[in-house]
Amino acid sequence: MLDQLVQLVRENAQETVVANPAVPNEQNDAVIGEASHSIAEGLQSALANGNVNEVMGLLNGNSAPDGANPLVNGIQGTS
Repeated sequence: MLDQLVQLVRENAQETVVANPAVPNEQNDAVIGEASHSIAEGLQSALANGNVNEVMGLLNGNSAPDGANPLVNGIQGTS
């Protein structure tokens, strides 16, 4: 499952990271790796705190994966 998460991050990082002139090309993999790690840690923390339904909702596509979602906000560190 973690491999799938990393692949999703890589697929969606094209515009945000790879095409971003503020991120040097030699740092792309490090940025993507750190993003993947942060997301995985956030999901693990949510599960450890009993937020199983919220995590499953994100993974099943039953919950908005954006800033309107409290779980996503927590992972982003903006809550």
